[in-house]
Amino acid sequence: MKNTIVRLALTLCALLSLASFTPLSYAQQSQTTVGSNSSYIGGMFIQSNYANWTVQVSTGNTATGAGNTIVLKAGYVVLPDGRAFVPFSTTVPITIFDGSPEVVTPSAVSGCNNTKSTATDTPFLTCTITANFTQIHGAGALVTSGDAGFQEAVLDAGYNGGGAVYWSFDSGPMTLNTGGANTTYTQPTLGGPPTNFFPANSIVLGVIGRVTTAITGTCSGWSIDDGTTAVRFTANNTGLTVGTTAVNTGAFWNTAIAAAATGPQINGAKPLRIVCATGAATLGAVKVRAYGWTPVVSAY
Repeated sequence: MKNTIVRLALTLCALLSLASFTPLSYAQQSQTTVGSNSSYIGGMFIQSNYANWTVQVSTGNTATGAGNTIVLKAGYVVLPDGRAFVPFSTTVPITIFDGSPEVVTPSAVSGCNNTKSTATDTPFLTCTITANFTQIHGAGALVTSGDAGFQEAVLDAGYNGGGAVYWSFDSGPMTLNTGGANTTYTQPTLGGPPTNFFPANSIVLGVIGRVTTAITGTCSGWSIDDGTTAVRFTANNTGLTVGTTAVNTGAFWNTAIAAAATGPQINGAKPLRIVCATGAATLGAVKVRAYGWTPVVSAY
């Protein structure tokens, strides 16, 4: 009798669980299965998984200009895969997010590590960032990546014997210049991919453009280049309607490696530029995604 009651109870619990279960939509299923939180996969340091961290300011700067400091509540961050990592360095730009956000690159960093106080099990409040601030930032302001995690990944790769950083940058919709043929990407105030969209010493694996606002005016077609070499990444595309796409041409990959100005290799860092073949737009926007990898030598 006792066993029968137990079986009935278990059956009831199972039925109730099924009754309350809501199947995931296709989008939700995709979100749970596509991608990874790992910062290191198959020999690659994944830039995008170094971008999603925040630390609060403990003591803000009282003046603007060079040589001023802020103190952070922690000297390290925890990446999405659970790894503790110190992203603060004179090579890594940071975004300070409050009522007056800005991106700065520290001129000095001190006391930033992943040591915790044994008495309180909390981080020591000694991580001090010195920079040339243009805004006043108070306690509670948030500090996060200043370049979509790229330099953090480079820093970590160097700390761990070197390797390759895989990067994937999205420009967001770039509103086309109405006063000329060229539109050059600039970094958003709150971080995001750096203004030099294509990192130095990199191999570009792909470049994709998509019209997000229909292009009107005398702009007869658009292409994507590096600010120096015309039509480097995509050929002129006469599709001007929303949803029109362009993908890097075969010539981009067929060019001999020795031709540094036209092949997939990027020697010095390069900007992202969209160019109208003739004329200029009166309206229009194009979004670009580029991806590739950058080799990093060991820091030791």
